[in-house]
Amino acid sequence: MTRPRPRAGAPLRPGVLLELGFAESYTADPQAAAHLEQALDTAVETAVQVSITLALGRMLQIDGRTRESLAVFDRTRARLASTDRRAALRLEGAALGAAQLDADTAGEAAQRIARLRRLAEEQPGVPPSVFGMLAIAATMANEHAETAARLALRALDQAPKLLPEEDGPPLFYYACIALTLAERFDEALRRFDDALADARRLGYLPRVLGLSCYRALAKLRIGNLADAEADARVALETGPRLPGFNAACALAVLIETLAERGQPEAAEAAGQRYRLAEQYPTMVHGGWVLAARGRLRLAELHPAAALADLLAAGDLFARLRSPSPAIAPWRSDAALAPPAARPLPSPQQPAERS
Repeated sequence: MTRPRPRAGAPLRPGVLLELGFAESYTADPQAAAHLEQALDTAVETAVQVSITLALGRMLQIDGRTRESLAVFDRTRARLASTDRRAALRLEGAALGAAQLDADTAGEAAQRIARLRRLAEEQPGVPPSVFGMLAIAATMANEHAETAARLALRALDQAPKLLPEEDGPPLFYYACIALTLAERFDEALRRFDDALADARRLGYLPRVLGLSCYRALAKLRIGNLADAEADARVALETGPRLPGFNAACALAVLIETLAERGQPEAAEAAGQRYRLAEQYPTMVHGGWVLAARGRLRLAELHPAAALADLLAAGDLFARLRSPSPAIAPWRSDAALAPPAARPLPSPQQPAERS
């Protein structure tokens, strides 16, 4: 990743702590976040503050600590709002990108997303990362697929490659996932393929794992089950640690592909091994695992268990303000559960006599 260096004569400590925090994050060292926080506390230059904030906020987001991530982004954004509009907008996009993926924060982020959408559509100079976030927001809100694709391509046209990365991986991931969910598969897969080739050439394992999660989703959506399973296994089985909540996407793909390929026992074993729906119970990615598990249990002829998972997924997506079947077609899957699996309505209580 290309990160700004302090000017000659500027304090070196923030840059050193930033590099240390990144190195520690790749080995799952618990000191990583603490060192990035120290780097942010001592940074003076705007570019360095933004770089550290994006790194720290993203690290907390990946771990499922969305409120902490949101606080980090918003703190620096507020500090820079009067002096650097573009930097403040980058951080606003990063904050809302994190908030919209978590049911605990999606509701309070909705109005901010709407305001940022209006600004982005009307004013010049909005950073490309904002359009990546808005593309996912449009998809989750069940806007027309072409609207989401337009926003995604606007982001990618301004920042077409993941590496070297100015705005961090969310820009690229959000835009390419939005293209996948809008069924613009050729455009999404071409970009995933190029980014994975770059990451492998540079030996950048965290990006290989993260990209594999979402290329697996695209491969599943086009019905390429063998490649989808291979990418999901790379994401889940290659690195020294799982790639945060991204791994839940890979697990959902793995469960679905194994079920579709007639290997329900292996799919159940994968779900039991990783248990990522339980680890990320308020996030979109956890909902994907619930929906995939529900489809698996339909295939196993366990309709009551299937319906429980699918209705739990539906409840989570409702809290996320995401009615879109492009995110997960849980309603049509739940409709396949036999009537005997459906809970009976509670009988009406007789009115009390006065």
